[in-house]
Amino acid sequence: MNPACPCCGGTQARVVQRVNGGLLRALWRLQHGVRTGPIPTTTLHECGCGLRFFSPARAGDAAFYRAAYSHRSFRAWFSNPPEDHADFLAAIAHIRAGDRVLDVGGHGGAFARLMPRGADCTVIDPYADEYAASDTLRETACAHALARPGHYDVVCAFQVIEHVEDPGLLAREMMACLKPGGLLILAGPTWPSALTQIPNLAINAPPHHLTWWSPPAFECFAARLGLDVLEARTVEGTAALRRVYHWLARLTPDVPADQPFRHSWWLHGRLVLAAALRPVLNAVLGCGPPGLFTDAFLVARKP
Repeated sequence: MNPACPCCGGTQARVVQRVNGGLLRALWRLQHGVRTGPIPTTTLHECGCGLRFFSPARAGDAAFYRAAYSHRSFRAWFSNPPEDHADFLAAIAHIRAGDRVLDVGGHGGAFARLMPRGADCTVIDPYADEYAASDTLRETACAHALARPGHYDVVCAFQVIEHVEDPGLLAREMMACLKPGGLLILAGPTWPSALTQIPNLAINAPPHHLTWWSPPAFECFAARLGLDVLEARTVEGTAALRRVYHWLARLTPDVPADQPFRHSWWLHGRLVLAAALRPVLNAVLGCGPPGLFTDAFLVARKP
């Protein structure tokens, strides 16, 4: 029996690829120095709603994210200026003076620094580490919803929805924090994009990315939750993302869309070579134009 799609709930998703858990463990160790513990062999599915998802999928725990956040590629993302996040800027356009805003999974509080005068932003992140803002609350959306039900005008999650085993549950917990008429804003890496075309890329796989989103998938997701969609589109990825992954995308061979993960010493060697050349190529030739790496972006209103 096919697994239920985390987006639309349907059970007609096609099998894209069966991915060996041992390969994923090796990729995480070699690319990011993270020892993940056992990862079950998983299957990548594609649903007609526009979502790709892994099943079974197990989200990373606190120990996994402590190790991952210490790696330079993750640190580069966290240290990126908030003005460089197109998803942040797209969200700010919907926030007014006097709004109460909740940033779920906000870690270092970068989005909060963009608030317009008079708006107030609370940041929560159960996996926040020593690099997080001092006022970040170390709690889950579920716990926060119990403490402040219907409290916020806007609830956001940037680059979070793709990390959870049950996206619908997270969205409902976020909605519980919203006032009637409030806005739910989500952003996550989209597919297809330059990022999903890089073969054997650990961050695209469990226990980190469990779902691959798209604007049509976000529209379907919002409809299933009973939300009114205001925006569902793509926005540019950050310059930090391009600095880390542009030359990996350029220097690794194109692989079939239905075989993003496979053991091949030739592919592994190309990734290692591209990573070694990346600093020089970024310095001499730059990190590519905006638009190659994109995020799916959703703004929807709670009735």
